Amino acid sequence: MTLNFLGIYGDLKLHGKAHNHVWVKLAETAFANSNTLYLEQGVDWSVGMEIVITTTSYEFGETEIHTIAEVLNNGATLITEESLHYVHLGMNTVTVVI
Repeated sequence: MTLNFLGIYGDLKLHGKAHNHVWVKLAETAFANSNTLYLEQGVDWSVGMEIVITTTSYEFGETEIHTIAEVLNNGATLITEESLHYVHLGMNTVTVVI
């Protein structure tokens, strides 16, 4: 796995579509081989967006990147195109980020 970073010395301005949330926590544990994520809050994200599901273990490699296939329940449930590879505990520890 290659780690990348961006170091900024000064100002950084990024422009894009504004969202009601750019990160949210899981409401329930997301299990490996599942493609459903239940979120604590509804989001205005759309089909085709890439999301990052952070790890709940000490293994950084268990952070996953997935593409949204379906948005349900006013954005509180996301279906991903592919199943998760790892378990992500929904104990207010996992963050889903666009």
